[in-house]
Amino acid sequence: MISTLGDPGGRSNAWTAGFDFTYQNSRFSGDKNLLVGVWGLSNNREDLRGDKFSYGFKIDYPNDKFDNYLMYNRIGDGFDPSMGFIGRSGINYYSCKINYMPRPANSFIRQHRFQFSASL
Repeated sequence: MISTLGDPGGRSNAWTAGFDFTYQNSRFSGDKNLLVGVWGLSNNREDLRGDKFSYGFKIDYPNDKFDNYLMYNRIGDGFDPSMGFIGRSGINYYSCKINYMPRPANSFIRQHRFQFSASL
């Protein structure tokens, strides 16, 4: 969990509070890796209007033959923490990556990588 109280610019009623949680398992389906994470933040300040929430999640399967993830982040149009920074507010960000990386039997090529990635 995280929380801040105050504003370097002296604006009143400034606070930010949030949480994140990550679950990691290196024995998923026997010997595979899996990561699942979620996070959320809210903030307030006297001059803020609009949606003051941000949240997201990530599901990651980082393994040798398959390395895949799916991620979503949402930053409200009124989210602007007094302490810290964000790149851009008022967005929904979607991202995914699918890697297939087989290891051939010959010794000349150690590993192939076939990748698809997309973001919006």
